[in-house]
Amino acid sequence: MRSSQSPKTESAFGSGAVSRRRVLAASLKTSTAAALSLPLANRVAAQATPQATPGATPGATPGASAGAVVSSVEGVPTAYTQYPEPFTTVSETPGGGGAVRVLALSYSPPPTPREDNQYWQELETRLGVTWEADLVPIDSYGERISTTFAGGDLPDLFYLLPSATRPVIYEAIEQGAFADLTDILGSDQINEFPNLAAYPSYLWDAVRVNGRIWGVPKPVLRNNDPTYYRRDWGNALGFETLADSQIVHDMLVAMSTNDPDGNGAADTYGLAPFGGGWGAFIINQMFGVPYLWRLNDDGTLANAIETDEYRQSLEYIVRLNADGAYHPDTVNLNVTQAEELMLGGRTGMATNGFAAIFGNGGYRQEVKAVVPAADLHPIIMPGATGGKGITYQTPGFFGFTAISAQAAQDDARLRELLRVMNYLVAPFGSEENTFLNYGIPGVHSEELPDGGFERTEQGTADRSALVYPFLSENYFYYSGLPDEATFAQQYNEQMAAVAVANPTAGLFSPTNGEQGAELTQYLADTYTSIVTGREPITALDTMISEWKSRGGDQIRQEYQDAIAQRESS
Repeated sequence: MRSSQSPKTESAFGSGAVSRRRVLAASLKTSTAAALSLPLANRVAAQATPQATPGATPGATPGASAGAVVSSVEGVPTAYTQYPEPFTTVSETPGGGGAVRVLALSYSPPPTPREDNQYWQELETRLGVTWEADLVPIDSYGERISTTFAGGDLPDLFYLLPSATRPVIYEAIEQGAFADLTDILGSDQINEFPNLAAYPSYLWDAVRVNGRIWGVPKPVLRNNDPTYYRRDWGNALGFETLADSQIVHDMLVAMSTNDPDGNGAADTYGLAPFGGGWGAFIINQMFGVPYLWRLNDDGTLANAIETDEYRQSLEYIVRLNADGAYHPDTVNLNVTQAEELMLGGRTGMATNGFAAIFGNGGYRQEVKAVVPAADLHPIIMPGATGGKGITYQTPGFFGFTAISAQAAQDDARLRELLRVMNYLVAPFGSEENTFLNYGIPGVHSEELPDGGFERTEQGTADRSALVYPFLSENYFYYSGLPDEATFAQQYNEQMAAVAVANPTAGLFSPTNGEQGAELTQYLADTYTSIVTGREPITALDTMISEWKSRGGDQIRQEYQDAIAQRESS
């Protein structure tokens, strides 16, 4: 099973299209990472939880249970080699019997209608409210929130996914559409809501807009999107150690040209990324390309495309393509095709989220159905000339759920809504989280022999995205594969040790909101023209100049002003 984490939208080409994670950080990201994560939005990670037993202690902490390996690195989740002892975190029904209107993003088909939906009915019983959920497909999310804002009648709980392409969200916040939660969630008053209080401080810092807290974040891994490769191919081809970029180049080319699977056919590829991403997300990290922007000591910003590292990475990718490392239709491969190539044992290296790679339903196990000896192994890419490369660290959240100012006019109602959300963010192993993930045992899920639950078809259909804004990937647990959890955690710690962040994450540039998508497309098109040889490498200079004159310099200035304001507040 895969994670419900949403697809990434950062640009692989270092564009100015930036936003706030999983999300989500986010502008457009046409890299392999975005490619392979898109179809996984509905596929839930093998992070099952047990049905809690009666009499479990409210407020018990999962980190204290047997089999819990707690990391000392901030932002790296606990690994569970077995289910934690069951516990509860909410002792009273949070709601008072009224209705709660919710607008939420959805990557799933619509749920079974309420009158036939046992999950929905039980959810309302547990929350003590009528859960009126308006679930908006991702393709129409931008249009729907715009019309909702224009209409003025906002839902009580509004899932917001800020990005450069959705400036209306920032405008609504500035115009007072939502309750400022800073005085409660940024103070000791948060202890009234213990599951919210358990969130790490960096999450609350990351979710701030103009220094204030406007909602409850949906956590995702800060250090996500591991690079992984067919280590069995590498070893067979004589590349046991990947020490620098030249060795990586030689290995990727050999994966395409030296028949690593031994079937005598020319059907394997070093890289087969989706949509012309060219694996730039991977290669950029090997060359130390900044995560979209670099903050200089004097407070100025340099866009990634302006750096020497970016040019070196692009030149390397041009050479990789000329030497045959890529799938011949890299420009046109879609998401499904790229995933099928990987799971069919035909791709040598790629990147994706942890939940897509690890566990029973992850790539590492799924590819074995086709190639039993396949060893899909995560790796920190080497530095271009040796040592270690870098990884990219997100703020650790994918959107947040705000409370409308209309609903917050009454303090009792505001706190009721916070109690409801406190229930919905209950941690792994708790009775509340068990229900939220797996519904009613025997109806929505079946118990697995090694512990935990697997959702049934009815469970998936009934649950849909009814609680999507609140469930998160914040632990490592894989039923039947106890060593996989600690392995994933240790690799996540290695990523954190070399991680760099985007200094503009969480900031908004109006010009980026208006022109970011167009600029990103221009950069992607020019990048592909250079890689495929339609334009020379000197076209990069023109690309940079065009980006600057068409809004890049203005975006830079707006971000610099926002950083200065943030540091002075």
